Amino acid sequence: MRIGIDLRFYHPRHSGNSRYQRELIKNLVKIDSKNQYVIFVTKEGAEAFKNDFPQKPKNAQIVIFNHPHYSLGEQTRFIKLIEAQNLDLIHFAHINHPIFYRGPYVITVPDLTLYYYPGKEKYNLIKRWAYNLVMLSAINHSKKVIAVSENTKKELIKKLNAPAEKVKMIYEGVDRRFSPIKDQIKLQKILDKYKIKKNYLVYLGQWRIHKNLPRLIEGFTEAAKNGLDAQLVIIGKADKRIVNLPYLVKKLKMEKKVIFTGFLPDEELPYLYQAATAYVFPSLSEGFGLPPLEAMACGIPVISSNVSCMTEVLGKAALYFDPYDVSDISRAIQKIMTDEKLQDDLQAKGLKQVKKYSWEKMAQETLLIYNQVRSNK
Repeated sequence: MRIGIDLRFYHPRHSGNSRYQRELIKNLVKIDSKNQYVIFVTKEGAEAFKNDFPQKPKNAQIVIFNHPHYSLGEQTRFIKLIEAQNLDLIHFAHINHPIFYRGPYVITVPDLTLYYYPGKEKYNLIKRWAYNLVMLSAINHSKKVIAVSENTKKELIKKLNAPAEKVKMIYEGVDRRFSPIKDQIKLQKILDKYKIKKNYLVYLGQWRIHKNLPRLIEGFTEAAKNGLDAQLVIIGKADKRIVNLPYLVKKLKMEKKVIFTGFLPDEELPYLYQAATAYVFPSLSEGFGLPPLEAMACGIPVISSNVSCMTEVLGKAALYFDPYDVSDISRAIQKIMTDEKLQDDLQAKGLKQVKKYSWEKMAQETLLIYNQVRSNK
């Protein structure tokens, strides 16, 4: 088969969509030598692909398409570009796709977060209309829909009336480079670089509304007032347009306790996970929730919100809290940061839990979907 894959989120930054798309193609070209893959990427994605594959895979071809998501170019020029490749099918590895394309395709729906938490797009009626239109097109015209958790699958069926037989759940995986670190010298250099002291709670992710970071900071502040001597390290690209966390930290007089690192290079992430006392994930809505699994793989305990897919994905390997209750967040923070027995217990459970997830298995199950779609054509 000649299979197209839309990987326009493929880039060097460690967002969930980027990680999924990079691991998808990396593992597909490794396990599948029969089919030819045509991957659609931006110029930035093409550079990232070349860095990831110094020796270009024989079964992969790059096609550059730079028009942004929800653009007119995506809805017109992309169709012509796809059709010019003479594909047997295409996989849109995110919901964004040209809605008038009628060739056979598979689509991945990472989550329905924008339905519940539109964030800065709340009052942009055109963008919200476009999002709804694209999502409904994905459900109605795709051959198969891939959901990354059972929770997302249930939401697709309940909220969008997706046919249950069309939706296939395929879990994501955890990169093997996330593991306990032995290089203590390099670890200390990274901690010094960001002025981080030992005994800290770490968060990695975006500053979007559903990430619930203001309540996390308020809960951490309450724990500090109750005697907790620790730091909260927030990793991720700052976006004050969505939520001004530095202002909140200043208002709460927590500047010395809350550290913002900004965006980090991929190679530094395992070190900052490893040195943390625990990882915290206060999100209100997720499709899969990759960062807490990466933290578990590095051997640190995790505390997490008890909503969305989190209890499904993390199982019994995390301490849960009500993400809407600042005092409950504070309780969980104080407990995980002071209870060494609990830390050891969750660390052991976490290392066991992450073994359930594999990027190679994800690619194998996705390839099976491609074969099913082709055989039913």
